[in-house]
Amino acid sequence: MRLFVYEDICGGGCANQDVAGSLRTEALAMLCAILEDFSRLEFALVGSQLEIVTHWDRSFGDHPFLHLENVNVVEVDSPNEADSQFITAVKNCDVALIIAPESENRLRTLCHRVEMSGCESFNASQHAIELCGDKLAFARHLQRHQIPTIPTQSAVEQLPDAEYPGAEYPGAEYIVVKPQFGAGSMGLNLIHLKELDSISVPDHSIVQPLVLGEHCSIGCFYNSAVDTLVCLPVARQQLSTDGHFRYQGGSIPVLHVDWQSVAEMVRRVVDSVEGLNGYFGIDFIVPDDGQPILVEVNPRLTTSYVGYRAVTQANLVELFFTQQYLTKIDWVNHATFSPSGEIKTRPLTEMEVECCWN
Repeated sequence: MRLFVYEDICGGGCANQDVAGSLRTEALAMLCAILEDFSRLEFALVGSQLEIVTHWDRSFGDHPFLHLENVNVVEVDSPNEADSQFITAVKNCDVALIIAPESENRLRTLCHRVEMSGCESFNASQHAIELCGDKLAFARHLQRHQIPTIPTQSAVEQLPDAEYPGAEYPGAEYIVVKPQFGAGSMGLNLIHLKELDSISVPDHSIVQPLVLGEHCSIGCFYNSAVDTLVCLPVARQQLSTDGHFRYQGGSIPVLHVDWQSVAEMVRRVVDSVEGLNGYFGIDFIVPDDGQPILVEVNPRLTTSYVGYRAVTQANLVELFFTQQYLTKIDWVNHATFSPSGEIKTRPLTEMEVECCWN
C-alpha cells in the first residue's frame, strides 16, 4: 500500500506567507507525529508492505524524517512544483491524508484533487470541509439542528445599530470578531461593545458574544463507511489572554467535564454534517452550568493529536484502518503539550482514568 501524507505548509504548497508563518510550528509538529505513527503500523493491519510518501519544502532546510525508513520524501522548491508533485502523488498512491488550513479553501481544494484522482481519502468530503470552514453558515447549521453553539452573525448585520445577540452570557459586553473563513486563531480580536463605532472591522468577519468558561477540544475518528465513531479524551486548550486567543497548546485529559455529554454532542454533529470522515477535532466551551457549547469543527488533523499520542501506548493511526478495538485503548498518561510538539507526561490518577472514557 502506498500512503500519501501531505501537510500543506511543510510540503511547500501554502503560498500565503502570513498563514504559513503563523501555523508552521504546529504544522511541523503534526506532520512529524503522524508520519512516525504511520511508519510504526504493523504489516498485518495494512495487509501489505506500507510505503509512505510525503513532501518537504526545501527552503526549510533538511527534512527531519531520515530515521523513518519507509517514508519517501519528495522535496519541492515552490508552490507550483508542490502542486505538480501533489497531482503526481495522488495518482500513484492508494490512499491519502491531507493536512491543510481551511483558509482560502485550501483544504477543500486539495481534498477535491484527491477525490478526482480516484485515490482513497482519509479526509472528510468537500461538502463537510466547506460547511465547517464557513463559520457563519456552520453556526446557522448548528442552530437548525439544535446543537448548542455561540450566537453568530456577520459584521455587516451587526454593525453598527443591529440588536446584539447573546446578552444572556456573562461577559457579553465584549464581542469576539473573527474571519468568517479562517484557520486557527488568525484574525481573532476581543472588542468591547463601546468600541464598535471607532474600529474598522474587516470584510467577511463574524461577531460573537464572549462566552466565559473552560476552553476545550476533543479529537475524534469517524469511519463514515460503517458509521463507527471514536471520541478521544477531552483536552484543555491553553489560549493567550491578550484578546487574540492564540493557541498555546493544552493538556489531556480534563477533569470535571462530562465526557458523555461531549460525546453526545459529537454524535449529533456527525449525524448532521454529511461527509465527515477520518480524524476531526471539535472546539467547545464549558461554562459554569457544565453543558458544552460548540465553537467550531476542524475537519482535519489538529495539533492536539501530538498530545493524544502521548496519553496512550496504542498507535492511534490504526483507527484510520479499523475502529473495532475501541475498548482496547489504554489511557496511561496525563500529557501537557505545546504547539511545537513539546510534551510533558506523568501517570494518570485514578480519577483521570475514569474521565477518559464514559
